[in-house]
Amino acid sequence: MWNFVKNAIKKYLTDFTYFYSYLKYRIFIRMAMGLTIGILDSFGLAMFLPLLQMIDGKAVVEDNHLGNFSFLVNGLNAVGIELDLTNILILLATFFLLKGIAVYFSHIISVNIRESFIRKIRLNLTNDLSQMSFKAFVGSDVGRIQNTMSGEVGRLSSAYESYFDTMQHIILISVYMGFAIYVDPSFALLISVGGLLTNYLFKRIFTATKRTSEQITHTSHTYQGLIIQFVANFKYLKASGSLQKLNRYIINTIRQIESDSRKIGKYHAVVIAAREPILILVVALVIFLHVNLFGASLGTIMISLMFFYRSLSSLILMQASYNLFLAMSGSLKNMLSFEKELKHHREANGTQIVDAFSDKIELENVTFGYNGKPITRQLNLVIEKNKTIAFVGESGSGKTTLLNLVVNLLSPDQGVISIDGIDMTSVDKESYRQRIGYIAQEPVIFNDTIFNNITLWDEPTEANRERFDRAMKQAAVYNFVQELDLREETLLGNNGINISGGQKQRISIARELYKNVDILVLDEATSALDSETELSIQKNIDLLKGQLTILIVAHRLSTVRNADTIVLMSEGRIVAIDGFDSLYGNSQQFKRMVELQQF
Repeated sequence: MWNFVKNAIKKYLTDFTYFYSYLKYRIFIRMAMGLTIGILDSFGLAMFLPLLQMIDGKAVVEDNHLGNFSFLVNGLNAVGIELDLTNILILLATFFLLKGIAVYFSHIISVNIRESFIRKIRLNLTNDLSQMSFKAFVGSDVGRIQNTMSGEVGRLSSAYESYFDTMQHIILISVYMGFAIYVDPSFALLISVGGLLTNYLFKRIFTATKRTSEQITHTSHTYQGLIIQFVANFKYLKASGSLQKLNRYIINTIRQIESDSRKIGKYHAVVIAAREPILILVVALVIFLHVNLFGASLGTIMISLMFFYRSLSSLILMQASYNLFLAMSGSLKNMLSFEKELKHHREANGTQIVDAFSDKIELENVTFGYNGKPITRQLNLVIEKNKTIAFVGESGSGKTTLLNLVVNLLSPDQGVISIDGIDMTSVDKESYRQRIGYIAQEPVIFNDTIFNNITLWDEPTEANRERFDRAMKQAAVYNFVQELDLREETLLGNNGINISGGQKQRISIARELYKNVDILVLDEATSALDSETELSIQKNIDLLKGQLTILIVAHRLSTVRNADTIVLMSEGRIVAIDGFDSLYGNSQQFKRMVELQQF
């Protein structure tokens, strides 16, 4: 019993520290409101004591008949209030009216604090996720990230409410118990023992609720991950007849969440249903013992009984609130762990701002790997400004990894990468990446208008519209947009479903050109397109040659024919660097690759 109470207190203090880290002094404002409500309610109840004396026909209450509450009459007399029936009723109504006002403001303050808490949680998660290293992100559970930042935040809001409801009931219990002890200490002792016994009865329910809550959080992560895969791979699953197989897996996960949620509902139902019967049983037993064992007068314990009835009601409500908190505690535990992981995996950042790329990027003996397994080895490369460099090699040769190192998505395990003579570890990553346009094989299209897709939600000022039009012309998408009924206000739909693959790629290119970048990265940017569309986009890219530093990863060697330099990679190493014709004449590996593609 004692270990259970000790562990509960320890956990409660840990959770308090977490809430305090976000809410600071606001926690104590809410606690103060709970204390105010308890005191006003207790004074209101205390006014029944002189009222009971009026039953004996007294016109005025005398302090020598109030026992420990004689201070009440003395205090009121000191301010000129005589305790006759009229004044007692006025004071009784006044205390409960003030209590009602305090309850109203307590709820308003509670809502404001809760919304502030949730806002800070969401901002904190968004900021920390944006600063998470790419290396850590690719190894993360996407379902867990999605679930934590959406569903778990809502559950955490409920956990917050239940936590502070529990705290408020603890405060009310303390206030009522204090008044009850003041009135009748022996009666208070018996009720306290009864209250502790009721807490022991709910111990098993609390433990089972907490365990089930953690299971719900884990299963919800799985569910969110499956939904992401369901949507992302819908075409393949539909075409291959595999959709129903995944659907059955999702259905089983949904049923598991439902089953666990039903369990928690049953546990909470037990707590709610047992509340009043246990309360009455304890009160009845204590009155019986107090009258028969201690010989107390029933009349003398009525006021104390009112305080204890309030106290026991708050105790049962506290147990119910605590059980609800435990039902959401899995989400709180997950949030604590997730926030810790995000902070642990925050990428290191320098302070040197990169306003422009003016000379060269250099890699010196760069090695990188995952989990101790090297992906690239001893890379040495110089990328000069406004040169077009292509990276070729078999799948798994390290081309994309090298590119990720250059754009600073990854940091080398060994060696140095520098830009214009500045070590990349000293560079402010955000300022550097703003100088880079990145175009992947699968173009990134947002479910928004063409204008917002290209400008990334910039205001449609005259200057921004000029940049927008110029970028569309450079990407050869301007004429297509002008032929649309809504032009740049056309919605592209989910993942650009309303336009073709080539048009999506042109829009993604226009987005990077709108940024006015120094470096343009194309990672298999045209490999998913038909030959005619690929050739058209390639011509537009060739027009940018000499104006930007262009880095190209390609399997189709026809797309790199006009590159200034071709970097041939194999097994994570650079095996040759040269122009197309020289490399064709001097490298058997490259020559074989060209001949296999027959151009």
